[in-house]
Amino acid sequence: EFDLSADEKYYMFNGKRYDRVTGAVLPPPDDPDSFILQSGSSIGSKIDGIVRALILGEDVQFEDAVNRTDDGTNYVIETKEEFVAFKAEVKAWQESLEANGDIIVAQPIKVWDDETMIAGEIDILIYNKNTNKYRLMDIKTRRRGGNTRTAITKDHKQKWSKQLSAYAILIENSHG
Repeated sequence: EFDLSADEKYYMFNGKRYDRVTGAVLPPPDDPDSFILQSGSSIGSKIDGIVRALILGEDVQFEDAVNRTDDGTNYVIETKEEFVAFKAEVKAWQESLEANGDIIVAQPIKVWDDETMIAGEIDILIYNKNTNKYRLMDIKTRRRGGNTRTAITKDHKQKWSKQLSAYAILIENSHG
């Protein structure tokens, strides 16, 4: 069994503890136990699940996409209108990939390396039947409350590139 720890800081697999890819390749946050960081991780996992479910053709409702804070406000997807637009974006993205000959594997793929003791889950694997090539996709959220989107900086791109490179190495090491 490949399990993420309750505090989401590591994986357990075959009785061994593996560091998460994000913790191994990205610099540690100033306060790893901060509410904001934990909320961000929770929101990211929620969005990952919603995107996968939509790609798999599941009937995802607005209520499935909402997390509520203690004061009753929504902080994953805030309004039904935003949710409808989000679903439409995912559908359009999926259709454009499929029109290009891509096959989307939406189940999370577990990857690990026994030498480095690093493990993770690839959000989405895309296979192009025309080129016989694979691409890895890691879903990212860019929100800071409300409808404010944060800018994607060069620093973000460098961190995410390291993360995807690590996933590529791990998938080769664990699945050949």
